[in-house]
Amino acid sequence: MIKPIIEKEEINFYNLFLFIIHCIKKNFLKSFIGVAFFILSFFSGSPEFTTSVTFYTNYSEEKDSSFLSVLSRGFSGSSNNNLNFSITDYMQSDKFLQDVVSNEYLVDEEIITLIDLWGTGYDKVFSFNPLLTVFKINTLMKFSNFSSDYDKKSFIAKKYLSENISYEEDPDTNLHTISITSSQNQILSKMIIENIYLSLLKYSNEVTELKANEKKTFISGRLFEVKKKLTNAEESLIKFLSKNKNTESPKLIIEKDRLEREIILYTQLSLTLSDQYELASIEEKDNTSSLFVLDEPKISTIKSGMSLLKGTVYYYIFFKILFSIHYFYKKRNELIIL
Repeated sequence: MIKPIIEKEEINFYNLFLFIIHCIKKNFLKSFIGVAFFILSFFSGSPEFTTSVTFYTNYSEEKDSSFLSVLSRGFSGSSNNNLNFSITDYMQSDKFLQDVVSNEYLVDEEIITLIDLWGTGYDKVFSFNPLLTVFKINTLMKFSNFSSDYDKKSFIAKKYLSENISYEEDPDTNLHTISITSSQNQILSKMIIENIYLSLLKYSNEVTELKANEKKTFISGRLFEVKKKLTNAEESLIKFLSKNKNTESPKLIIEKDRLEREIILYTQLSLTLSDQYELASIEEKDNTSSLFVLDEPKISTIKSGMSLLKGTVYYYIFFKILFSIHYFYKKRNELIIL
């Protein structure tokens, strides 16, 4: 017999304990049936495996004590070869997704792009899963009248790719992990991960080259201005010395010193900018990678998701709580007496 847990706004903890024990015994069979469905799906469903690659972006090399290295650190502000863009933003960009899905892959001894592999059949909306059918119809209705078949297939392929890749970063060590979890061709997943890494590497090199080119252009303009001012300062000193053979007066001495200081200043600036220009030229041609692989792209030997033991325990507890709440709701009038 069920005894009230709450009576006259007072909780009877002993009756609460008895009710919990009662629920555990009563709902055992129902919970077991729920767990049985999980076990059935575990063995009947297609196994999923995760393919991943890990790499660093915070490589730091030892700098020598030369004048050029000091200028390099001063100009760049840091000695670390860190990326100049956000990997998260790049992986969400259309440039990245289009680059990966438009690459060619070897699938079942056939060279094919992900656009053709994943995008084909985008107009076939009917499926055994009613929710999937609704989503497909909704997607088709979103396409504009000007969208070509290639545009539609590209959209589907990029959407599928973005939904199946994950990216993590350790803020302390700058270790980055990119992975794909799929039940499809695992060799294909490995090739996709390799292309993802190459796309990141290529874009990183593009950014580095662009920044170096911009730096060269800026320094070149400043160097031209400084050399022009140096030439003018030298011509001013020549004219001054030609007009004033005797420079012993205080006024002429000060004027001569001022002109000589300008020449020294512009000479130093010219040398500094010339060194920086050479460093920028070296950086522009530098093909050193900004990404450093820790673990090469590989397929995990362990299935993704919960293990059989963990899933059994998890779902048993879940169904036990669910059925207990339902049972409590049914018996609420007997358990709570106001």
